[in-house]
Amino acid sequence: MKNPAVYKTMSVDGLNLFTSAMSSSSASLFVKLKPIKERGAVKKLEEVIGNLTAELSKDKRANFLVLSMPTVEGFGNTNGMEMVLQDRNNGELQQLGNVSYGMMGALMGRPEVAVAYTTFDARFPQYEVLVDDAKAAQLGVDVSNVMGVMQGYFGSIEASNFNRFGKYYRVLVQATPETRRDNQSLNGVFVKNSTGGMVPINTLVTLKPVTGPEVVDRFNLFNAANLTVIPAPGYSTGQAMAAIQEVSKQVLPPGYTYDYKGMSREESTSSSQSTVIFALCIVFVFFLLSAQYESYVLPLAVLIAIPIGLSGVFVGISAVHIANNIYVQIAMVMLIGLLAQERDF
Repeated sequence: MKNPAVYKTMSVDGLNLFTSAMSSSSASLFVKLKPIKERGAVKKLEEVIGNLTAELSKDKRANFLVLSMPTVEGFGNTNGMEMVLQDRNNGELQQLGNVSYGMMGALMGRPEVAVAYTTFDARFPQYEVLVDDAKAAQLGVDVSNVMGVMQGYFGSIEASNFNRFGKYYRVLVQATPETRRDNQSLNGVFVKNSTGGMVPINTLVTLKPVTGPEVVDRFNLFNAANLTVIPAPGYSTGQAMAAIQEVSKQVLPPGYTYDYKGMSREESTSSSQSTVIFALCIVFVFFLLSAQYESYVLPLAVLIAIPIGLSGVFVGISAVHIANNIYVQIAMVMLIGLLAQERDF
C-alpha cells in the first residue's frame, strides 16, 4: 500500500471486525497514520480514507471497507452509527438478508446518509453435515462422538490449560491445516465405536453444499443483521437517525424492527435530553443574574441577547457545512454563559 500518510500497518488474518468473530474469509488491517504535519499533501483523515477506498475498489478479488475507529474506545468498532435489524417473526434467514439489503438500498438514496452497508450475507457457501443415524447405530457409533471428532479435527477443542512465567496458556487440539483443507479430508478421519474399533467417518457423514449466513447474531434474543450507517458531510447523526426512522416506516415489513448499538445507542437514548439541558442552562443563567442584580426583571434584558447569539451559531455552521454534533452543542452551552457575562459589564 503506497501512501505517504501511512507508516505502520498491522494485519489480523481471519478476524471479522464487524461481528468480532473469526472467519476464514475475512481479515482486518489496522493502519496508523503519521501526525498531521508529516502527512504531506494528503492531511485529512477523510481524504486518506477516500484515496484508499478508491485504490482498493479496483481489486475485485474481495470486498474492502475502509473506516476510521470510533471516537470513544469501547463503544462500537467503527465511527459510523451501528444498528441492527431484528426479525421478531423468527422467519427464514434469507428473508432477513433481503430486508437488510432493501433497508441499505433505501438509506443510500437519502441525502443525509453517505454510506450504508451490512456484513450479513445469507448466500455464504458452506457445507451441511448429514449423519446417517441408522448406520451409526448399526456400527455402534454414538452420533455425539462423531460431532466431537469433527470438532477436534476441523475446529478445535481445549484439552487443558496451565500457568507458566506468569501467563495463562491454553492447550488446543486441532488437525494441521494441510489435513483439513477440503472435504476430502474426511477420508483420513476415524471415530471409535462401542467395541473399540475405528470406523471411517466418511461412511457415516455426508457433506451437502448449502448457502447461508456465516455468522448469525442475536439481539434481544431475536435474529438480527448488523447495519452500519455513516452520515453525509454537513449532516449530523441526529439528522441521519431521523432519516433512518423515516426509511424504516417505509421499508421494513411487519414483524421487523431496528435498534442501535454502541455509541449510537447511547446517543439515541439521550438525544431527547438536549432540549431539557439547554432549558436548564437558561434557567440557571436567569437565577444567577437575578442574584447579581437582586431583581427578577433586569436579567430578562440579558436573556434577550442569547437567542440572537445562538442564531449566529446555526448560520455559521450552515455556511461552512459543519454538522450540529456534540462539540457544537457543548460550544453553545459555553456561549450562553459568555453572552450573559458580556452583558454584565
